[in-house]
Amino acid sequence: MKKHFRSAFALIIALFTLTMAGCSTQVPTTLGGSYFLQNAGNISIIGNVNEVNEYSVTFTPSNATAANDVKIALVEEDVLNLLTTTLTNTVYNETECYLLESVLKTKISYVLYGENVGVFENYVSQKVYFLSVSNKLKPLYSQTTANANTPVTDKNGKYSVVNLKYSFSVTYSDDTAVADFVPEKGEYGIPSGEREYKKYNSKTNYFDNNAMLFMPRAIKLTDSASLQFSCIDVLSGANRNMTMASDSTKPSEDLIFSTTNTEQGVIPHAYYINSRKLFVNGDSQVIPCHVVNFAVSGTFSGTPIKCWYADTADNYKEARARLIKMESTALYSLGTFTYIIKKTTTAD
Repeated sequence: MKKHFRSAFALIIALFTLTMAGCSTQVPTTLGGSYFLQNAGNISIIGNVNEVNEYSVTFTPSNATAANDVKIALVEEDVLNLLTTTLTNTVYNETECYLLESVLKTKISYVLYGENVGVFENYVSQKVYFLSVSNKLKPLYSQTTANANTPVTDKNGKYSVVNLKYSFSVTYSDDTAVADFVPEKGEYGIPSGEREYKKYNSKTNYFDNNAMLFMPRAIKLTDSASLQFSCIDVLSGANRNMTMASDSTKPSEDLIFSTTNTEQGVIPHAYYINSRKLFVNGDSQVIPCHVVNFAVSGTFSGTPIKCWYADTADNYKEARARLIKMESTALYSLGTFTYIIKKTTTAD
């Protein structure tokens, strides 16, 4: 059954790499700006930053065959179904760096074959220390902790819900990364303990998995942007080749926030930055975004993670190229998780 448990991580870490597939290469781009700072030109030193973003989490069921046997629903609760990210400047092992932390909390109900099997609270916490843009956001150390319940299948294709609890860390030197996996509950397709990845950064670009979705904030995105990079997937024991590329169907899109506009596609809440509603146009807030997909290069099964990043034009400088919206597909194509920014607090 272990191989089925490995695929279950797609739902637990829905933000990250394990549900992605290949996509086409477009115009190569490079890291060139600290758009997450007040001074985007500050790329060679660690700038002052203290930013907290809060995102709502929703789930839309699909019409996939598996959805007839497994039904997922988020149970609404103010303190759950929330993604929080925190970016600060700090020091790690006497080295000035950035620290990115994220916490995802969800409360999910599962119905298997028409029977309600329970409501479960899921939790994923991540952090990563990394260097400046001129140093290509080189990671120093990262850590992930998860405690989640997820559907899996046995060899006969029968679904059940299991609890998986684990943690892992990755410590980086110049040419070797050491991952330490600590399982606490559940079965896994990889052994516990340490695993070395020599020459992990031999590709042109390397990013820690926990910093992957942050990386576009160091790029002046265009409608034809593309970046090849590698990223260690600790849970499958692989250093994966990855691609970030502009969405081929709609590479840019204006995201509209409004509590009064009920048109299809309008986000039904406001977005506050330090308690202020910015980017106001009439009764709405409008944020132009570049749309990119993150995908594993090659034939790894799954669908890309789709992300909307705020445009870096001067009129939207206070958005600081933030991730505004994200969509990821649940395990077994049961539906889509959507994350939309609600509030930002800065103190830098």
